Amino acid sequence: MKNTIKRLLAAFLLATLTLVTARALPDEEIPREKSAAERRADRRFLGQNFNGALSLYKKVMERERDSEKKAILCLKVARLYAMVRDHASAAHYFGLYTDAGNELPSASDIRDYLDALRFLGERQKAEAVCLHYAYENAYSRNQRYRNALNALTMQYDTIASDYIVIPTRANTTRSEYWVGSFKGRPFHAASRSNLNAPGKIFFHRTRYRLLDNPAYYLQRDLNRHFADVPRELQCGPVSFTPDARQMVATEIIYSKNERVRIDEGRDLTLRTRLVYSSVSKTMDRFSRFTPLFQQEEGSSYAHPFFFDNGNAILFTSDMPGGYGGFDLYLSIRDEDGEWGYPLNLGPTVNTEGDEIFPLLFEDELFFSSNGHLGLGGYDLFRARFSAASVVPNSLYHLPYPLNTSYNDFNIYPIDQSSGYIASDRNEKEKDNIFFYRKRGENLAPDLDRTEQSLLNSDSTPEEVILGQEVEKELLDIVYFDFDKVRVNSEAVHVLRNLLKTYGKELAGLHIIGYADEMGKDDYNHSLSIKRARAVAEWLREHDVLCHISVEGRGKIVLPREVRRQETTLSETIARNRDARRVEIYLILEQIDSKLNR
Repeated sequence: MKNTIKRLLAAFLLATLTLVTARALPDEEIPREKSAAERRADRRFLGQNFNGALSLYKKVMERERDSEKKAILCLKVARLYAMVRDHASAAHYFGLYTDAGNELPSASDIRDYLDALRFLGERQKAEAVCLHYAYENAYSRNQRYRNALNALTMQYDTIASDYIVIPTRANTTRSEYWVGSFKGRPFHAASRSNLNAPGKIFFHRTRYRLLDNPAYYLQRDLNRHFADVPRELQCGPVSFTPDARQMVATEIIYSKNERVRIDEGRDLTLRTRLVYSSVSKTMDRFSRFTPLFQQEEGSSYAHPFFFDNGNAILFTSDMPGGYGGFDLYLSIRDEDGEWGYPLNLGPTVNTEGDEIFPLLFEDELFFSSNGHLGLGGYDLFRARFSAASVVPNSLYHLPYPLNTSYNDFNIYPIDQSSGYIASDRNEKEKDNIFFYRKRGENLAPDLDRTEQSLLNSDSTPEEVILGQEVEKELLDIVYFDFDKVRVNSEAVHVLRNLLKTYGKELAGLHIIGYADEMGKDDYNHSLSIKRARAVAEWLREHDVLCHISVEGRGKIVLPREVRRQETTLSETIARNRDARRVEIYLILEQIDSKLNR
């Protein structure tokens, strides 16, 4: 009888706890039955048909009559818009959710809401939202939220710094999100997907390119290595041993039920694991990729970094037993080639937030975190690393402008004075790669003249007219549609013919974009740069391996006889076609230097 009473009491307490927890969590953990339309939208989203999925989600939300279910759908739509960087839509749906007075959003949701507002230039509204929740206990204890408040209330751009940071020529309209090492040379990863995965854990449709002026053979070697790697494993940072004969890559593990589940702003549907391969001695190519070691089901493992000639590896994971979120771990290979159980790097670096993108340079561990006190978003840190462990009390926050109020999430030091950073600090674009160095140092890699000029001035990239500094020959011109930056079918035909005529192994190209005179000067200037970058990106995606520099010169005012009085807007647009162009030049100076070597 006593045992029966104990079982009933335990069941009652468990049911009560479950009910309280369900009421406290405004997320996908609340049991609710999904409609067939929502499940269909989930499948579309996982298949990267983001526009189709979000359109269907909104229809499901509008048809929903139950207010609680409608609120959950509204929050889900807001989170998904944040993931695909549609800041206007994300801010709209986060606003709808918070205005409705539903359960408190998670700190991650509030942070994503604030990010969306900041990227839209609505800083005052972001401040109001941040201050509105500032006294809620759920947020006041959350370092990520406190960093957001710091970013909104303090002006860090007025702080003097010993560093100069400039954008690199690798940047395009895509997401350039990471820099690593291949045979001692820096190379970068770029995602061609719009998805901005929570925590920067995975990236769809990634391509890898050497970052500084590469020798052709080395880029071919890198391409050959990735030719052996299945596309589904090219989903994030990778790591090579110094001889490039061992490799760790990232694989996405899809949920079996094919449903999008998000909790606390984190995608629970898509998980990642680390897979390993080595170059086969018999075939001189990578063998089949297998899991690096036994990895916990339901957890993610990402951002690998080999060191000690491939006998040890750093990575990030949300496996059980950590301090919260993603932590940094270390695994060491024994004499039999077996990897040891992952060791957490401890509280000096790990927090309740996320610690990601670890890297060792000399005796220092570099990483990014949103759980330590910072300027906002992810910030870059370093700590002393000795005897395969972090030295206590050695944490150092990198100064502005290496860190900003945005997400600065990956660093690759070249030496003690210079290196590369991946950051989303450019509000008009996605993730970009930036070069940094200390003032007064001349340790830059093989930068082009535009970048060298930026390091020695306070100019912006667009103010440096590289096209007037080198001898060049016009190869071709492509034209763009009105107010568009997409390479249209006519331009694709021209570019394909250019590759047939000149081949892909050109010495160097300089691409100059223009706009017509319609619209404001600042807008046309930005439009001309984006068009030049679109052509450069198309060429890179079609394996043109040479150095490509881009420049935007803004509007072209056509001769007066051409700009006669038009009767309609369409006539004006048609007559300005020649101004909406991108010119592709072969840099003759680089050819001469190559022939003289």
